Amino acid sequence: MALSVEEIIAVQNVAVRMYHAGDGENARGYADLYSEDGTLDGPFGKAEGRDAVFAWMDDYVSQGHEAGVRHFITNMLVEDHAEGARLRCYVMKMNVAEGPSFIGTGDLDIVMVREGSDWKIKYNKITIDPALLKKKA
Repeated sequence: MALSVEEIIAVQNVAVRMYHAGDGENARGYADLYSEDGTLDGPFGKAEGRDAVFAWMDDYVSQGHEAGVRHFITNMLVEDHAEGARLRCYVMKMNVAEGPSFIGTGDLDIVMVREGSDWKIKYNKITIDPALLKKKA
C-alpha cells in the first residue's frame, strides 16, 4: 500500500527530530524515536533496543562528540517497506562552534514502523563515507 503524503512527511520528521535531539545532546529524546526493539547500527557501535540506544547515545554525547555540531540531512527518499516505511538520505556533519568547518558525510538507511499514531525507528544503519574514516585512522 502506498504511503500517503502525510505519512511521508511524518517519516521525514522522525529523521529531523533525531538530529535535533542528537545535536541538542538529548540522548533520551534521541532514543525515544526508536521502537522498543529498535536498532542503531553504525561505524561507532551497535545498540539493540531503545534502552541500549539511550545508553549508547548518552555515553556518546558525554564524550563530547555532539558538542557544537549540526547535522544536515538531504535527498530524503521515503518508500514503502514490508514493515512500514524506509527512509534513505544523506547526512553532513559540521562543527558550528569553531567554524563552521566540515566534519564528514554519510548516508542513512532507516526502516520505520508504526506504534499507534507515531512512526518509530526499527533499524537505523548509518554509513560514513570512507574518506572520513581514512582521515581518522
